[in-house]
Amino acid sequence: MSIGAFIVKRMAIFGLAFLATGAAAADKSAQHFKPTGPWAMEYADQTCRLIRNFSDGNGVVTLAFEKTGLGAALSLGLAGETLRTPSNASMVRFRYNVDNGARSSALLKTVLVDGRDSFIVMSTQFLPGDQMLAIVRKAKYAQRWDAMDNAEAAAASKITSISFTDGFIGDPEFEIGPMAAPLKAMNACVEDLVRSWGVDPRLMRNPKRMIEPMNSPRYWLSMQDYPEEMWRAHKGGVVPVRLLIDENGAVTNCIPNVALPGPFEDAVCRGIKKRARFRPALDADGKPMKSYWQYGAIFPRW
Repeated sequence: MSIGAFIVKRMAIFGLAFLATGAAAADKSAQHFKPTGPWAMEYADQTCRLIRNFSDGNGVVTLAFEKTGLGAALSLGLAGETLRTPSNASMVRFRYNVDNGARSSALLKTVLVDGRDSFIVMSTQFLPGDQMLAIVRKAKYAQRWDAMDNAEAAAASKITSISFTDGFIGDPEFEIGPMAAPLKAMNACVEDLVRSWGVDPRLMRNPKRMIEPMNSPRYWLSMQDYPEEMWRAHKGGVVPVRLLIDENGAVTNCIPNVALPGPFEDAVCRGIKKRARFRPALDADGKPMKSYWQYGAIFPRW
C-alpha cells in the first residue's frame, strides 16, 4: 500500500461503518453483545483501528481496538447509548475469555463529534503484561520484536470474548473473537503507518540499539510552558504524543495523538522540542537511523 493510499483510505472514528442488519437475538443477559458485522480496518493518519458494531438487542455499541505504533500495546474505545459508568469511574476491570483473573486499566470518558459518550480503556493488549515483561527482559534487541509478535499472535488466536466489571454498569460482555486474523491486519496497517512517518519498520525491528532519552522526560515540561488559560482554570491532563527523532537524536516533529490539538497540546510540543534530547537508535550495522518515541506528557493540575 502506498503512502498516498494509506492517507486516503480513512473512515470517521466510531462512524457507522456497520449498521445492524437486523435486531440481534436477545440473550438472557441484557448486557451480552453479539457482532452485527465483520471487523473493519481504519487507516488513520496517526493510528490503526479495528472497528466493529455489537448489539444486545436493545442498542448498538461500537468497539475500536487501536494501535499507535509497533509492538503489542493496545487500547480499546467503546461508544454506545447503552453504556453507563459510575460518575467517578476512572478505572475498569476486564478479562478476555482466556484470562485466569481480571486485569485493570485506566478508563477515560470522552465525547465524540456526533455527541455520543465514548470510553477509552487505555491498556487492553492481547498479550498479558507479565509475558510482555518477560520478553523485554530476556530477548535481545534483534529478537525482541519477533518474539513479541509471535507471542501476541498466539494469545490472540485463543481470544473470543471480552467482559467488563468495576467500571461499566451492567458488566457488558462482547463476543469479539477469534482475533488472530484481525490482529494480523492491524499489524500490517501499523507497518504502513510507521513508513508514512518516514521511519523504516524493518530497521526498527532489528536494531543494534534502541532509541534512548538522554535526559529524564520529567524535565521536558516546566511551569513556564503551562498555557495561561489552563492555569487560570486549574486544569491538567495527559497529552499522548509521538516524537520523530532523526539520526542525530534531534526531535524533528512532535505530533499530539488527539482529535483536535489546542493550546495544551501546542505547549507540550514546544516544551519537548526545547528540552528533550535523545541518543539515536542504531540499525543492525551500527549506523544511526530515524526512529520515533511515544510518550504521554503530563501537565499536573495547579
